[in-house]
Amino acid sequence: MLYYKLLLGVSVPVCLVLSLLIMVGNALVLRLLLRNGQRDAITMLMISLVVSDVAIGLVSFPMAMLFNAQVVLPFQACVWLTCTSLCWIIVSSLHHLAIAVDRWYRVSSPARYLTSATRIRALMHIIACWTLAICFAYVPVFGYNNQELLRQAAANGSGVTWLTPRGQLHVICQNLVVLNLDYLVYVLFVVCTLLPVLATTALYLLMLLRVGSGHQARVAATAHVAEGLHERKQRRLTANMLLALLAYVLLKIPYNALNCVFLYCPTCQVPYWAVPFTFSLILCSAVFNPFIVFLTHKQARDWCCRAAGCRRRWKRETVVSLVRVAERSVKT
Repeated sequence: MLYYKLLLGVSVPVCLVLSLLIMVGNALVLRLLLRNGQRDAITMLMISLVVSDVAIGLVSFPMAMLFNAQVVLPFQACVWLTCTSLCWIIVSSLHHLAIAVDRWYRVSSPARYLTSATRIRALMHIIACWTLAICFAYVPVFGYNNQELLRQAAANGSGVTWLTPRGQLHVICQNLVVLNLDYLVYVLFVVCTLLPVLATTALYLLMLLRVGSGHQARVAATAHVAEGLHERKQRRLTANMLLALLAYVLLKIPYNALNCVFLYCPTCQVPYWAVPFTFSLILCSAVFNPFIVFLTHKQARDWCCRAAGCRRRWKRETVVSLVRVAERSVKT
């Protein structure tokens, strides 16, 4: 009991601080994107991603504190709350995949991208991400849950579920109590996390190979200089996005690994603090999405440079890089 109170006393303020950081950081990014006059495909995807991250700070972190406090709720209410907290996480994963597809299309076919990447198509991608996330997240609401097992446990005198005199089921509201482990592993992890992450990583690696291969023909010295600068910019941008994605994935692995342990090794002993801690790590992945916005938007990076007072240095480094590329083109 002492360890549980200690865990609760630490997790509640930490969740509050992280929720505040996520909301403030994403609100600043959202303000920056809305002030930007451009409404291209990547900007619309970023705005939708930031909205889902703000919802993680507003909804998912309070739900995490509720789960850590082991509040007793009616079963259906608990299922709706857990599915809602997971919905924003799935939306974020699908948006990362959509952004990677947009980036790949822009790198592989820049001419076609300028004509085909319209607002209507970007809006269709956003609607698809939200629709798929809602469909996957609310599967337990329609019966794929632990209600029958919990009713049997309540009849046997379980300590996590109770039946009221009217027959209504009350449970300690936690993900692992109300959600089926098959759903958590095969749907939430494999379908909604692992497959999008693998596809996103493959696209970024292909972008690095495509940009670094120098596949486009150099027909003039000026074109050579411009192309070299463009390739260096795209390579650096893709590498930064890949590193941000790696950090994003590392935060999601522990919780899903625990669910796999619970499914395939029911007798294995896991520390009591592991589940709430790893679930909080998943929510912390929303902290990295503002970095992705700044990595993919030149105006956002310029705004940061002006705020940090490094614009002159950036211009000087750009001029030096232009001179170096021009010298290499002359030598070749």
